[in-house]
Amino acid sequence: FFKNRFSEFFKKANLFGKIFKSSSDVFRVPVSIDKLWNFDPFLAKNLLENPVFCFPIMTNSLNFAFKNFNSKKNEKKMILIPDLKGPFGKRTCLIRSLRAHFLGEIVCIRGIVVKRGERKIKIKRSVHYSNKSAKFFVKENNEFDEDLTFDLIDEGEGNILDLEYGLSKFINWQSILVEDFPDQNSSSKNPKTIIVVLENDLVDSCKIGDQIELCGIYKPLLQQISSLNFHFFPTIISALSLKNRFNSEEKISNNFDIYMMKNFSSLANSFEKLSSLVSPIILIFI
Repeated sequence: FFKNRFSEFFKKANLFGKIFKSSSDVFRVPVSIDKLWNFDPFLAKNLLENPVFCFPIMTNSLNFAFKNFNSKKNEKKMILIPDLKGPFGKRTCLIRSLRAHFLGEIVCIRGIVVKRGERKIKIKRSVHYSNKSAKFFVKENNEFDEDLTFDLIDEGEGNILDLEYGLSKFINWQSILVEDFPDQNSSSKNPKTIIVVLENDLVDSCKIGDQIELCGIYKPLLQQISSLNFHFFPTIISALSLKNRFNSEEKISNNFDIYMMKNFSSLANSFEKLSSLVSPIILIFI
């Protein structure tokens, strides 16, 4: 049902003219939540409340619809990812306003990048082969994990399965630490932060000090639960789209300003103007 409805939405929305290149082999298509809501409120509601299930279906439907739209034989294969755009309503909140009822849903936050982790490679889907039974086994790895270790799968009776690197899927992976804006922390002494996980084309899309706006899935970090505190766990955000707010702002200079900057030295009183900015004249009235 969801696959058919998403495919129908992409056919009617005519979004393929707004495709922009995100990385060398990944392209993004802006998708407005308002347009999706006007098309089918039930579909939009399920995407916002259950993105773990709906977003992969939405991505597959987008690529399927684009394949039918662009039927050129010699066209290079393109990987499309939906780039979700707001408004997200009550899901747009501060980091300190994130609560338990947002778990598993899409949220939108704004903040400053205060720490950026190293770029790593993560195994998304591992394919294993058994020499004894001549069968393939597939394991999906969707958990948050920084360790680059490949689990050995035992088929039983000590038969270790071999990892097929060519058939397995690897993705780029990175974690960043996002903090609320300083003016939003005025009522709190300790700034609120949260770990955000970036994958695929979103890796290296921001640097420390950038003001960003991102939407993603608010998830529990279940792997850090121990037997002593299994009732409590930290949370992260798995980013679906990210926008640098500084790059999205309007330019404050026009063409005339740029022309004057380039030809400033040709002015007759350029030295006086420049020195007045460095050491303004102080008039003393007696």
